[in-house]
Amino acid sequence: MAKIDSSSLGIPLGGNESSLGSVFYIHDSSERGSQHSGKPKCEEYNNIIYIKLMLYIMFFSFIKKTRPLIKWVLSITLLVCSISVCNAEPNQINWKNLNQAGMQNTLNSNPKQALIYYNKALQLTDNNDVFERITLFNIGKMQLWLEQYPEAEHTYLTLLKMPLDKQDHEIALAGLVKSLAYQDKPRSGYNSIPNNPHYTLPNMVLVAAQAALWSGWSEKAQKILDSNQSVIRQADPKSITYRDLKEVTYATNAETAKNKITPSYDFENDSDGTNIKHYNLEASHYFFPDFRAGLNFTSAAISNDNQRIHGENLFAGVEQRVNNYINYQAKIGYSTFNSWNHALWSANLDIQPNDMVSFSFANQLENVETITALYNKTTYNSTQIKATLNPIYRLRISGSVFYGMFSDDNNRTGYFTSANYLLFDKFGLSTEIRARGYHSSKTDTTGYYNPTSLDEQDFIIKLNHRLLTNWKYYINFCVLGHQETNPGDVTNPRFTEVGINGFITKNLLLNASYGYSNSNYSTAQGYGRHYGMIALQVLF
Repeated sequence: MAKIDSSSLGIPLGGNESSLGSVFYIHDSSERGSQHSGKPKCEEYNNIIYIKLMLYIMFFSFIKKTRPLIKWVLSITLLVCSISVCNAEPNQINWKNLNQAGMQNTLNSNPKQALIYYNKALQLTDNNDVFERITLFNIGKMQLWLEQYPEAEHTYLTLLKMPLDKQDHEIALAGLVKSLAYQDKPRSGYNSIPNNPHYTLPNMVLVAAQAALWSGWSEKAQKILDSNQSVIRQADPKSITYRDLKEVTYATNAETAKNKITPSYDFENDSDGTNIKHYNLEASHYFFPDFRAGLNFTSAAISNDNQRIHGENLFAGVEQRVNNYINYQAKIGYSTFNSWNHALWSANLDIQPNDMVSFSFANQLENVETITALYNKTTYNSTQIKATLNPIYRLRISGSVFYGMFSDDNNRTGYFTSANYLLFDKFGLSTEIRARGYHSSKTDTTGYYNPTSLDEQDFIIKLNHRLLTNWKYYINFCVLGHQETNPGDVTNPRFTEVGINGFITKNLLLNASYGYSNSNYSTAQGYGRHYGMIALQVLF
C-alpha cells in the first residue's frame, strides 16, 4: 500500500475513531472494487433480507390456524417491517462503504478522490451525530491536505459548534487555527484560541506557535513552545508535525534570542564601472520582552575606473513592539567620508490592526553613494507612507507614495504599487505586477541619475519554497517589463533574483542572495547591474 503523503498528517482525524474501529473496517481486496465505484448495493447484503423473510414465513405458519383477520393484520405488519428494514439498510451500508473507500484513497495518497467519497458519505449520515462528526473530520483532513483552507475553515467551524469531547474539540480547534493561519490570517487564528488553553496534542502546540510567530508576536510563540515541552516530545520524529515544530522553534529562537551578532557583506557593480561594497557588523541585545537595542558599524568603499573613496557609518538603534498592533524602529548614526562628517538616521512606524490591512510610515536621511555625489556632500531625505491590503485569500495588494529632498535642492515625488497572487501554495509559486515611478523638480543635477520622470511596469514570477527542514530558497524573475524615462529611451527591463536562507545550526543562520537587473539607474544604453549579499547571524 502506498505511503500517505506526509503533508496530510498535520492534523489528526478526530471523531473518536478509536472507539468506532468497526465502522472503519476496510473490506478485503475482493470488495474494494465496489468501494471505489462509490455505489454500494443493497443486493450485496441479501442475507439480511433473507433472514427477515424466513422469520416472516415461520411466523406466518405459526398463526395460520388463527382467525383470518388477525392473520392478515399480522402478515401485513411483518411485511411492512421487512420492507422498511431493506429500505433502511442501504443508507447505512452506503455511508460505511463510502467512508471505507475514502480511507482507502487516503492510504493510497489520493486525497482528492477521498474527499469526493467523504462528501458523498456526508449526505447519507441520516442525522446520525456520530457518523456526521466522523465524516466532517475526514473532510477537514482532506481539505487541509489539498490546501483548500477557506473550505477547511468552514468545516472546522461547523465541528466546533457540535458537542465534542475534549480531544476532538482540540483537534477541531487545531484545524481551524491552521486553516486561518495558512490563509494569511494568523491573528484571527491565534485569537480563536481560548484564554489560558491547556494543550495535549503536538499539532495544537504547532499551529498556535505558528499563528503567534506569523502575527509578529514572537514572544508569545516562545511562551507557547517553552510551556508545552512535554507535549512537543510526543511528536513522532518521522512526522511532518515534528519537522514543522523544529522549524517554528528555530525561527522563534532567532526572533527572541537575547543576543545577536551579524557580520554581513553586500556589493553592487554596474556597466558604468561603479563598484560599491559594504562590510557590516551588527550586534543587538534583547533587554526585555518586545524591546531590542543595538549597534551597527558599516565600512563602505565606492570606486569607478579612475577614483576610489572610503567611509564609515556607525548607528545606534532600538526596536520595540508597543502592543499587538504597533511596532517602531529607530536608528541614528554618524557618517564620515574623507573630511565630511555628518549625522544620518532612519525611523519606521508599523501599524497592523488586523490581518486585512497594515500601514507603515518611514523617514530616512542617507548618503547618495556615487563618488561625485559624495564629493559634493549630497544626501537624500525621504518620507514614505505605505498601505498593504489582503482582501481575499492568495491576493496581497501594496501601495506607497514618497517625497524626497536632495541636499542640492532637487525634490522627487514618486510611487510604488504591487499586486501579488499566490498560484500554488504547496510550491510557493506566485505572480506579481509592480509599477513604480517618480518626477524630479530639477534637471541640472550632477553626481546621480536624475531623469525628469521615470515610469516602469513589471510582471514577475516568484518561487519561494522549502529546500530542506529549516532551509528555503526563492527565485524572482521579471518576464515582462516596460520603462519610460524623460529624457531617455523606452526600455524593456528584466531582472532575476535568487536567494537562500536557513539554519546551519540552531544558533547559526545563513542568508545569501544574488541579482541582476537592467532597470535604468543610468543614462547609458545597455545598462545593467549586479548585486548581492551574504550574512551570518550568530544567536546566543
